[in-house]
Amino acid sequence: MSFALPLGAYALLQVMTRLSALDAAAVAPHYGSF
Repeated sequence: MSFALPLGAYALLQVMTRLSALDAAAVAPHYGSF
């Protein structure tokens, strides 16, 4: 579960925001760690 949450967060950030791939990859682990 803790492995899948950052991947899902990355995918959602890519689709729903205008963040670059690098920025989305940096933000996703922070949301997945909760």
